[in-house]
Order: sequence, then C-alpha cells, then structure tokens
Amino acid sequence: MIKKVIATSALMAFGVVAALGNTTLAQTNQPTTEQNPTNRPATQSGSTQLSTFDRQFMSKAAQGGMAEVELSRLALQRSRSNQVKQFAQQMIQDHSQANAQLMQLAQQKGVRLPRTLDAQHQQIRARLQRLSGSNFDREYMRVMDNDHVQTVNLFQSATQQAQDPEVNTFANSKLPTLQGHLQMVQAMRGNNSAHNSNSQQH
Repeated sequence: MIKKVIATSALMAFGVVAALGNTTLAQTNQPTTEQNPTNRPATQSGSTQLSTFDRQFMSKAAQGGMAEVELSRLALQRSRSNQVKQFAQQMIQDHSQANAQLMQLAQQKGVRLPRTLDAQHQQIRARLQRLSGSNFDREYMRVMDNDHVQTVNLFQSATQQAQDPEVNTFANSKLPTLQGHLQMVQAMRGNNSAHNSNSQQH
C-alpha cells in the first residue's frame, strides 16, 4: 500500500514538472515570434527611401548616358573620321556599362528611370541625322563637349550631395571616366580647330 502511494506521488510530481517545462518552453518561444515581424518591414522600406536630389541625379544621369550612346551610334554611321569613330565606340562602351549599373541600382532603390530621349536630345539627334562627313563630326564633337561638361558637373555635385551611400559610390566611381571623356573631346576639338585655322592660312 505504501509503495503504491509513493509511486502515485512520483507520477504526479513528474507530471507537474513536465507541465511546468512545457509552459516555460512556450513562454521562451513566444517573444521571438512577436519581435521578428516588427523588425523586418523597417529594413525593407528603409532601403528605398531616397532624397529628392538622389532621385533627380539618377534620372538625369540615365538621360545623359542614354543620349551619349544613341548619338555615338549615329556617329558610327555618319562620320568619315576614324578618330571620331573610335571616340564614338569608346562612348558607347563606357556609357552602356554605366547605364547598366545605374539601371540595376535604380531597381534596388525602387526608382523608375527614363527610357526615351528628352526633347532637347531628340532635336539634336534630328539635326545630326541631316549632316555627314566633316560637318557631322564638327557638330557631334560640339555636342559631346557640351554634354560632358554638364555631366561632369552633375556627377561632381552627386559626390558631395548624394545622401544614399550606394548612389554616392556610383557617382564617385564614374566621375574619373567622365572627366577623361571631356579631356578627350576638348583635345580633339582643339586639334581640329588648329588644323582648320592652318588650312585657312594656307
């Protein structure tokens, strides 16, 4: 009889311990399931919040890069100068690569970039399409000069004012290449001007 009571008491004690263990386990698991949902949305939404400047910079950079590629493709068709064609090929290669990187960055940030030329560059393209030979080369290089001055200024501003770290990094990484393009354009235009003035003197 005594053994039976002891055995029953032991079973009851084991049941209480097991119940307490399950309750403790449920309590320790409960806070973690409540905390995770509150943390996740903040991380996702925070990545797409850009300043107005950053968004405008990305849009203008995309517009300029697209224009450089389209006008340079036209140069491959209408120019008769090997030097101009080599320059145009370099523009297509460098700006296509930059455009692809900018497009990927825009997708990450939730920014919609323009996909067609603005009205100004549509007019420039129409004007260039009516030219050929040396007349085309002169006008194309003049446009490249003006556009790269504006683009270099845009990217320089972004290196100082862009608030998003990845947007700032993009601007800093592309600025040296754009400055190199501008130097190439101005050197070629300077050589052509000198050549033209010498030929006029003779």
